[in-house]
Parts: sequence; structure tokens; C-alpha cells
Amino acid sequence: MLDRFEFLYEDVLEEDTQRARWYYLMMPALIFTHKMLLAVLFGALGLTLMSPVQLALLVALQVLMVLYLVIVRPYPEWKLLWVVVSLHCLELEIFIFALSIMSSDGASAPVGWSWGMLTLFGLALLVVMLYQLFFLVQMAIAAWKAVHTWRQERRAGQKHAGEVAAAE
Repeated sequence: MLDRFEFLYEDVLEEDTQRARWYYLMMPALIFTHKMLLAVLFGALGLTLMSPVQLALLVALQVLMVLYLVIVRPYPEWKLLWVVVSLHCLELEIFIFALSIMSSDGASAPVGWSWGMLTLFGLALLVVMLYQLFFLVQMAIAAWKAVHTWRQERRAGQKHAGEVAAAE
């Protein structure tokens, strides 16, 4: 049954079957639930101008997610784990910045805090772009190696065919 839905779990599974524990296999469902809870918190409490309860719940939810990622380490590939943990930490910092701005008087909040939030958004974007660029470079290198190997085999085949023709 798991074979039919392997695409859902391929990020958390390795070739080693020992890795297929329940706390690894629940990662895709946990990510989905986490995003749904974030959406519910943003939607249900989003009609108020300032909601300390909403931000406190967002911070708590994000802390739980970061703790799960750091303790369980559900991704076998360290680069993917680093990206996911760093993105969740950046989101947590954004929520903490928002909580800090809201807890102070909105008009007296330092302008640097808003710039700090924008910087964190930019860092999150940069982390994702660098991760994707890393894989694009790896794919380009693999394609170049495949073409290079194919050309060498083709030349070797042509050379061998020329030797056979000359021997006859």
C-alpha cells in the first residue's frame, strides 16, 4: 500500500527500511497540518487589527514545529533538513518581530524592526533560491557527464568500427 503513495514520503525515506518509522512517516501529514493550523490562526483571528493571542499561538505552533524538526530529524538528507529548519526558524523570528512590534506602542516601535522583518522574508527567499540553484547545478553537471560519456562511447564505437573495416 505504501508503494502507491511513495511520492508523498520520498523526502523522509531512504533505501534503509529501518528509517520507515512512524515519526518519519508522519512528516508530510504534519507539514500539511502545520500549514492548515497557520491558515486557521491567520483566518480566524485575522479580522482584528492587533491580536496578541494570535501571535502567541503562531509563535507556540512554530516553536513546536522547530523542536520536532530538530529532535526527530525526519529528512535523511542533511541539506533538505537544514533548509526546512532554517525556513521554520526564519518564520518564527518574523512572528517574534511582529509580537515585539505589537507589544510596544505601534507608533513608537523602531523602524528597524519592520526592516528586520523584511530582511527575514528576504533571507527565507534566498535560502529557497540557493537550495533550488544547488539542485539545478547538480542536474546540469549530471547531464554534462551523461553527454560526455555518450560522446566518448560513440567515438570509441566509431574507432572500433574503423579498425574492423581496416582489418577486413
